[in-house]
Amino acid sequence: MDYIQSMRRRRLMGVAFSDFYPRYTIAASIIISIIGGILLGVTSVLYFGPIDNLTSGTLLEGLHSPVSVAAFSGGMFAWAAIVAWSIFGRNAPEDLTSEYPHVGQPFRYVGMMLVPVIDVALYYVVTFLNNLASVLGLAAIGIIFLYRINSSNVWVTIGNTPRQNTRIMRLVLGAVLVAGAAAYVLGVVPTLTHEEWSIVLLYALIIWVGIVSGVDTTISAMEGALETQAVANEGVDYLTEQHQTLCERAPDGVDIDVGIDDDLSTLQDAQSAVAELETTEAWLDRYESYLDVREDLADHLDEPVHDLALADDDRLSTRVATLCENLSPTHYDDEETAADAIDTLEVVVDTYKRGYLPDEFLTGDDADLLNTAGPSTGQLEWIESAARKNARIKQVSGYDHRA
Repeated sequence: MDYIQSMRRRRLMGVAFSDFYPRYTIAASIIISIIGGILLGVTSVLYFGPIDNLTSGTLLEGLHSPVSVAAFSGGMFAWAAIVAWSIFGRNAPEDLTSEYPHVGQPFRYVGMMLVPVIDVALYYVVTFLNNLASVLGLAAIGIIFLYRINSSNVWVTIGNTPRQNTRIMRLVLGAVLVAGAAAYVLGVVPTLTHEEWSIVLLYALIIWVGIVSGVDTTISAMEGALETQAVANEGVDYLTEQHQTLCERAPDGVDIDVGIDDDLSTLQDAQSAVAELETTEAWLDRYESYLDVREDLADHLDEPVHDLALADDDRLSTRVATLCENLSPTHYDDEETAADAIDTLEVVVDTYKRGYLPDEFLTGDDADLLNTAGPSTGQLEWIESAARKNARIKQVSGYDHRA
């Protein structure tokens, strides 16, 4: 799977997230996590770390400590885990937990509290790089920060469509860049060394990961369900659009009798829809092929096919129009037989267009075939054989006649 396909899949799955959780829960998770997480993180630093107060003189120095990083990150992710389970785990839909029980289990979210170990390790890596060259630590943490911002699934869950998600992400990131540039121009950006900036970015990274980890953890736990829902959403939307197009194209007398169940309110509904997508698409393809042949026939008739089929006469054109009505996919329950009927109709129409069908086609002993809506496979073979046989006879004789 290339990058573009991977991003498209990720965005469709993000949109599908709102089929399981109301979109406001995402905003609630972020807001509650950032407020409570920072407060608990700062409290943890003041209690466990070397900082006694938040005065500007000792703040940066106190934050530049593995104990402070562990305390802040521990407080941040302990709160984030509680929020994530309260909003997503405890309120997971029953149809989702029946298929993916770990989504609603607390241990899935308790694992988020192991992140502080990674943050402390990252602190030592940044410190080591700063000892080599101060710009190295800043560059490393900057790259990691940008990656985590871009890779978070929050961006693909906040809009109604993948396009909206992309626009919102670009708008937010663009606003942050503009605000940063404006702050720099106005001189309100604090004067810090590269090493100090690397530590500031480390804490910013902890905060960012903390506020989005609830959504990211939940999505990773239900990835299979989201993929199923995304496929169902996209497939049903595509088939509904195709069905609508065929309905608008269908002339009088033709019903596009294909049911598309767009109720995807549960995971089981989505699974059923995915299982039926291929069959439904095949039926729509049969109707499209039928309309192609029917329109081809209509171009060689003086009257509409439906009107001509209702005519009380025995003209060849009337019989061909009647046969066209009888071979509609509407009259079949089996998609393969419907395909055979369209193939037969195509042969008949082609021979009729070229003037190779005689006036005796489907008369006499074969006349009863015109009274059958949805001829069987054996009858279709008989009709096609008769059309081909008459075509060969006329080709040899050079006869060309149209009714």
